[in-house]
Order: sequence, then C-alpha cells, then structure tokens
Amino acid sequence: MPHRPRLLRGVVAIALLLLTAGPVAAEGNVFVVNRSDDEPVAACTDEACNFRSAIHGANASPGLDHIHFNLPQDSRSIRVQSPLPTITEPIVIDGTTQPGYNGHPVIELDGEPAGEEASGLHVISGGSTLRGLVINAFRGAHAGGSAIRLSSGGGNRVEGMWIGTD
Repeated sequence: MPHRPRLLRGVVAIALLLLTAGPVAAEGNVFVVNRSDDEPVAACTDEACNFRSAIHGANASPGLDHIHFNLPQDSRSIRVQSPLPTITEPIVIDGTTQPGYNGHPVIELDGEPAGEEASGLHVISGGSTLRGLVINAFRGAHAGGSAIRLSSGGGNRVEGMWIGTD
C-alpha cells in the first residue's frame, strides 16, 4: 500500500501535463518549391514542385504540412495565372526558407496575370502560418477578395509579409 500514493501522484502529474500541453498537430510533409512557373503539375517531386502544386499536395495530406522555397536567384517571382487553391489543411508557408533570405521577403506572389477576380492566399483551416512573402497585384481585392484571407479555423498567423508593395 505505501506505493499506491506515489503511483497515483505520478498518474495525476502525467494527466496534468497532457491537459496543459494542448493538442499536438501531427507533422505532415515538407514541400519544397523549386519552380516559379504556375503551370499545373500532377504532384510535387524532388525535381519539380511549384507553389500551386505544393498547396494541392498539402491540402491532400493530413497533419501540419510545410511549404519551403528553393527557387533560382533569377526567378523568385511567382506569376500566378489563375486563382490559387484555397488552403483547407493546416500549413506553414515559409518564405524565410529561401536561400538568400536576409530578414526581408525575397519570394513574390504576383497576382497581375490572374485576372480581375483573383485573390491571393485564402486559408480556411486553423493553425496555419504564412511567413516571409511579398504579395501584390491581386486585383480581386477590389471585387471583395484580398491578398490574404483568413476564414474560420482560428489560430492562424501572418508574419513578416509585405502586402501590396512593388
């Protein structure tokens, strides 16, 4: 019997630790964007992954996925040709992973070619982070859209973004 109180205290301590830690999101995939074109690609591979395909891949993958960047020095502007897919799963889009990042965004999402109704990033999942990008020329902002739109889910973060700059 003298061991029972110690065991009970240990179980209570573990239960309290689990309750205060909060939910733990399962880690998903890391998609590395290495092409700046916006042509449809079936799926991201190590050899070929553009931003649109990375979003599609992250949406199809359970858990918290990450989109990193490794674009060539001369093609860091992603000219979006049509509205981007809505982000439906938790994601971290991190422009600070681009080689050459020096505290200022170097990856640009250019919405000019996307047309009058196109908005930028639309996040409907909770627990997502958008970091270190330049987002501009999404004219859909005048038609009720925006450069970044966070809808439902909660717990989303936007960090170190330059929006509407040229």
